[in-house]
Amino acid sequence: MEKRYVVAYDVGTSGVKIIFFSLDGVVLASAIETYPLYTTENNHAEQDPEAYWKACCRGTKRISADNGFCGTDCAGMAFGTQWKSIIPVDSSGSVLRKGIIWMDKRAGKQAKQLNDAFNEALFCESDYWPKLAWFRESEPDIYDKSAFILEADSYLKWKATEVYASDITNCYTRSYNALKQQFFDEVLRIANLDKDKFPPICQATDLVGHVTEQAAEELGLNAGTPVFGGCCDIPAMAIGSGCCARGDAHAYLGTSGWMGYIAPHDPKVVYVSPLDKENDVSFYGLGASVGASTNWVIDRLYADEKRKFGKGIWQIVEEELKQVQPASGRLLAAPWFYGSRPPFSSGKARGVFLNLNGNHSRAHMLGATFEGFCYIMRQNLELLNSRIREPLKSLTVCGGGANNTFWMQAMANVLKIPVKVPRDAESTGAIGVAYCALIGLGMAESFDTIKKHITIDKVHYPDATAFAEYDFMFAQYEKLYPAFQDMFDIMN
Repeated sequence: MEKRYVVAYDVGTSGVKIIFFSLDGVVLASAIETYPLYTTENNHAEQDPEAYWKACCRGTKRISADNGFCGTDCAGMAFGTQWKSIIPVDSSGSVLRKGIIWMDKRAGKQAKQLNDAFNEALFCESDYWPKLAWFRESEPDIYDKSAFILEADSYLKWKATEVYASDITNCYTRSYNALKQQFFDEVLRIANLDKDKFPPICQATDLVGHVTEQAAEELGLNAGTPVFGGCCDIPAMAIGSGCCARGDAHAYLGTSGWMGYIAPHDPKVVYVSPLDKENDVSFYGLGASVGASTNWVIDRLYADEKRKFGKGIWQIVEEELKQVQPASGRLLAAPWFYGSRPPFSSGKARGVFLNLNGNHSRAHMLGATFEGFCYIMRQNLELLNSRIREPLKSLTVCGGGANNTFWMQAMANVLKIPVKVPRDAESTGAIGVAYCALIGLGMAESFDTIKKHITIDKVHYPDATAFAEYDFMFAQYEKLYPAFQDMFDIMN
């Protein structure tokens, strides 16, 4: 077996997926390490950045020990992370407070102030810049002590190399694109934020530095191992799913969820993750915490089975969903259990089950939740199709949700296009990060050629006999938020 490898880290909300990836593109071994998420009733969501690093170190050492890998065989490494976190550090690199993560929705007042300044509804309470403004206004002492304000990827690169650098997919204060930089500068000016507190940028494939002696000891790797720029989760999924050439689209169903499309810079899209200096992954967000909401339903309705069978619960779920017809007996779910985001709803939205009756089972409720995410995806697809020359003809879906047959068939039926699931769908993000290192090492070609290395494991084709029922339910779904908006605003 090929023992020469790169290490890739996919640092998500619930844990980090670590893979050792061969130089010819095969997952040799993997591990998952978890860490806590701290949430409060007033919409705060935080994590300890040091926990990310410790989890990366534990998992790397575990893979090496369990599989007999040698640190001298590691050709390089890269980090891929959740985006838009806020991690202030002092001049020695010590973290000054828990990181504020993407799920956090504390900055409603600051979002309104930015929207008023731009005279346009560009921002919501969960967006990065309003939360930066909240941090400066609410914790001025910590803000002033901050030598740098990092995100998860730049923090982990610093831990590995003691070099400060933010890759362009995670950076929302600096850009190679003049139009983006103009927009970033205006946001920073209005929010009274110091640009010098944010690290310089690099590309995902740039060599940032080398593993230090201390980091090598903690990781179980060799000092001097090359560390590359890496990327945030959206482009990582695009790369790992083979959807990283212009015109390609992918969707992710994990703890969070989104649809990404490779295109030149579109000034109408505020949040984009540039794959490189030329191409952007335009972000059309699902607007909900997909995995967290799905797990909420599983934990409440399948609690005994989950305690007994652990991950085997998904086989039980698959069997029960086989008895559920398309559209779940006209049970409609809006899976906004952890809020949502514009333009289709808002952070004050919460979960709804509508038309629930005595004939519905727990499987109907779970199926309706899956279908609710499909309806959100259709809203995003229709928005995307309105902005591109030709409508999408297929969609590649990755993340843990891609392995659920009911969900993927519902997705194909609701969107009316084939849904493709790549091999190693749950490792797609880590695979994308691995290619950042391989391209940086000169051992792989450019991003837009990676598709030839990705194997599609399954294709779900739309069933025309289900279109009418799903069209009907989608029409009802689109009425939900307008109908409940005033109630959400009052109650939340």
